[in-house]
Amino acid sequence: MQQAVLRHFAETGLARDRPVLEVVAAQAGRTAAEVLAELDREDFLALDEAGRIRAAYPFSAIETRHRVRLASGVDVWSMCAIDALGLSAMLGQDVVISSSDPVDGRPVTVTFARGTTVWEPVAAVVLVGRREGTGPVPPPSAATR
Repeated sequence: MQQAVLRHFAETGLARDRPVLEVVAAQAGRTAAEVLAELDREDFLALDEAGRIRAAYPFSAIETRHRVRLASGVDVWSMCAIDALGLSAMLGQDVVISSSDPVDGRPVTVTFARGTTVWEPVAAVVLVGRREGTGPVPPPSAATR
């Protein structure tokens, strides 16, 4: 089911509806609610309070600072800058990432096209940090959008 969720995000920019996922889950003799709850527990995706898909790494079902325009013309939101940067390789297509500096809000654009990567401003960097702790990564919230 995770692959069906990810493919749908890549094709539409949206989270897959539960009725469609019921068909996929039934093929394994389970319900969509059971499979989604398991994927949420194992931190493959995040559900909201109503059990709807809020995020399926690297995609976000809600707007974030990291919009990615796929070569197919679909716009998707990514969970974070690192996720946005991995989408070109994951999907095997060119992408344009529109983001913003978390400190001053200035626009940052990264373009992956025909094997070349260009970013603006040229001094832009991505910091990969680490915090001590265990457990799932929290889904995007108002503080991270």
